[in-house]
Amino acid sequence: MQLLLDTYALIYAPARPDDLKEPARTELADPENEVFFTPANVWEIEIKVSVGKLERPATDVVQAARSSFVELPITSLHAATAGQLPMHHHDPFDRMVIAQGQEEECTVVTPDDKFPLYDVDVMDC
Repeated sequence: MQLLLDTYALIYAPARPDDLKEPARTELADPENEVFFTPANVWEIEIKVSVGKLERPATDVVQAARSSFVELPITSLHAATAGQLPMHHHDPFDRMVIAQGQEEECTVVTPDDKFPLYDVDVMDC
């Protein structure tokens, strides 16, 4: 299975996996699954750090993520798809994760209840 982490999942999966719900916790630990994160996660984390919503800098998160997960680059197709999504969700970072999940046929790991409004497989975490 191919799994794509939203920012919440990226922050918690390497550092505090026990805080994630099942089956996400088990699936993320399964070596048969390929787990991705996106530069959109890193961008979102840095913005949240700059406005005081997070304390942990993205460099720390990325360092932890790279030891376990694969970075999924953002392509022009991903950007076009994100721009064409219905406006159920206005967060540009989440829209990019949804678009990448659609185009790369990944299950998106997220606690966000708006993701299922889109044509993308979702695993609650």
